[in-house]
Amino acid sequence: MQTFLPKPISTSVKVSIPYLNTSSLQRIQNIEPLVQEPIFVHKDIDRIKYIIQDAIDKYDISKEYAVLLVAEELMTNVWKHAGSGLISLYVNGHSLYVITEDRGPGVDLSILLEAIQSPGFPSPHTLGNGIHRVFMASERFAFFKNKDVTAFIAIFSKR
Repeated sequence: MQTFLPKPISTSVKVSIPYLNTSSLQRIQNIEPLVQEPIFVHKDIDRIKYIIQDAIDKYDISKEYAVLLVAEELMTNVWKHAGSGLISLYVNGHSLYVITEDRGPGVDLSILLEAIQSPGFPSPHTLGNGIHRVFMASERFAFFKNKDVTAFIAIFSKR
């Protein structure tokens, strides 16, 4: 079993997060979702993990454990910071997209980078290791934010 333990990324390594524009996010969302579930209460996270597990079992996903870890971390962030939101999985060609969307307060890119760069280290902005684990476990990671919606996108390859 793979584990994704938090460890700081050297400050000499430049971390960058692609910022998706509206049309890029909509291109993904135009794909028929494999899973699309609302997140309202904490118990939804466990329920949705089983739905995701069943859905990805039908596909040849190279990092099944990582997909489940990412989905759980992103759903937990939605529940903690926004109160409610939506998780969706999309499969297109050789890629699997895990996307969470919420209408919470959002996060500034600088704080997001800080959370990825220095997981679990005391900071007025970061609380834990979740986003760092998502960044490390996903093959690619992107971010979208406008005045209404914040979305995190983790991308995995099918075998």
